[in-house]
Amino acid sequence: MGVILSYFRQHRWQRRIMTGLTAAILGVAAAWVAIPIVRDLQIIDMLGDEDPLRRERGILLAVSVAEDRPQLIERIETRLDSAGDVQFSAMVNVLNRLGKFRTPARKGEQLDRFYLVKFISCISGDNDRSVEVRGVFLHKLILNGRDNVHVRKALRLAADDKADEIRSAAALLACRLGDDETLGELLGDAKPQVRASAALDAGLAGRKTCTDAIAKILEKPQTDNEQAAAAYALANLKPKRFAPQIAQAILLAHKTGKIAPPAGQASLLDKLLHVASLLDKDAVGPAVIEVLKDSQRRGQSPPTSALIAAGRLKIHEAEPFIQATINKLISRREKLTGGDTIALAAAINAASRLDMPPNIFVEVMEKLWHRRTSVAMILASEAIANRREIIAKDPELMSRTITVLGREAERSDTPVPSAAAATALFKLSGRRADEALLAACESETYLAGDYVAWNLAQSQTDDARRIGGVFFGPGIYDKTVRANATILLALLERGTDKADRLAEIIESRLVGLNDQFTAGSYHCAMLILNRREYIDKVASLTEAGAFGQRRVLTALALAGASTGFDRVFAGAKFNPARIDSYLAGRLMSRVYSSVVPEMPAFDPDATPETRHWQCRIQRDYYLIHRKKILGKIQP
Repeated sequence: MGVILSYFRQHRWQRRIMTGLTAAILGVAAAWVAIPIVRDLQIIDMLGDEDPLRRERGILLAVSVAEDRPQLIERIETRLDSAGDVQFSAMVNVLNRLGKFRTPARKGEQLDRFYLVKFISCISGDNDRSVEVRGVFLHKLILNGRDNVHVRKALRLAADDKADEIRSAAALLACRLGDDETLGELLGDAKPQVRASAALDAGLAGRKTCTDAIAKILEKPQTDNEQAAAAYALANLKPKRFAPQIAQAILLAHKTGKIAPPAGQASLLDKLLHVASLLDKDAVGPAVIEVLKDSQRRGQSPPTSALIAAGRLKIHEAEPFIQATINKLISRREKLTGGDTIALAAAINAASRLDMPPNIFVEVMEKLWHRRTSVAMILASEAIANRREIIAKDPELMSRTITVLGREAERSDTPVPSAAAATALFKLSGRRADEALLAACESETYLAGDYVAWNLAQSQTDDARRIGGVFFGPGIYDKTVRANATILLALLERGTDKADRLAEIIESRLVGLNDQFTAGSYHCAMLILNRREYIDKVASLTEAGAFGQRRVLTALALAGASTGFDRVFAGAKFNPARIDSYLAGRLMSRVYSSVVPEMPAFDPDATPETRHWQCRIQRDYYLIHRKKILGKIQP
């Protein structure tokens, strides 16, 4: 070492060369390290540039570089929270293109900011497309269940939006956040549509501080929808105080029909009668009876909603009108219209709720069984099953009832009503119904088997377990029957000490199983038995059009999985016909009311227009209380 140092002291030019070479090498090494870092910082700077063209170049460059340089992604991630809106949006764009933004690890606040930025970017547009896109991003903020500065800012912007649809949706978000100040502004909006939405949602959210503002709407409504929404809200917020006023509104609406509904919407009277069913019988009962009496005096059929209200409120004075309606429809059995079949279902349901004599339902089944009267026949079968102890005391009536149920249970042209008849027969006569139940479970209409499984499971009897065991046993080769039996057994043993053993049996049958329908049913059964590792598999079945959606949604709802509710209620655009196809068409309203008893009432026997209004009520209630609903369900 000493010789080398001595040499360089004596030869200065060689020393300078070596020093230069060393500096060059170190410089190259430093540049090798620094250049990528500098490039990362330049790209990040480009992502925040005000010039959209340069910003887009930065996005493209970032996506290209990030494939080989994960450090750039790390730097973008660390700067997300401190970035301005423009830079944040560009960074999210990069992460989205790389498939790295919507990940389970992503912070909810960043997602909310992303939706807010997107909402803001569309505010300048007044065309339908711009309004629709704003609605989508606002809906995502409603659905997420969070409360932070970004969600609050979005609410403020939505409440001031030019579009009525967006301000109406803002009421939903205000109710979810409990922002009574913003809700109060919306209740005083210039447009009736917005005021109606705000009133309805305030009632569903229980915002009692808004009572006086909603009362002013009820006093001077501009549309029937506004009046009905205010009445519904006040029936929830202050029922005793406003029941007399609502009763008067019912009488006035019946006598004058003062505001004609737009096409496809329920009449004001129908909506107010639905509201009446939420109130005290003594307060609104006389108004309901007066509507029935006045309809009779005019020689008109009573409004379907009046029959439903009478049944729900248990107004026994309405029994003669209900009986007269049924008699009239029986006399017209060869000429029943679509409206007649709805009125028949409402009358049957009202008679059932009022515990009217069981021979009424038997006669209806004898004379009016038809595909067009399916809802009424299901309700009549259930009414008979609920009166089995009374029927059993009358041998003649018992024999007549069993004959009727047995005959209708064998029909193949009415699969779901026939399943209801088979279920009623089972509850009346046990083993005599085995063949009828087997036929129902063999039906290609999956809802028939789901009906049997759900309704037999509600009985929680040993005889229901026997049926499940027989249909699930080795002597049954029909895959549809075995699948239905699996669901029945899972519903029966759910939460019992036999659940684990049943799950083991089902799991063993899944090994090597290639039939997708049977496998899907087994997966649903496993989830019903609280095997939560099957949630994703079952949720994927919601996209399988050929698979019974009632079965899938039931399993998901019982497990408290969001998909079980979101599939029906959480669409970005409110589609009442689609929701009704689940609640009424697939009888999912019964599942939801069982899992979430506080869900608002839904009447499958109401007119389509009234059901669609009830769909709006159910949808809004779910969106407002979604987080609480899903959190309370005990699998």
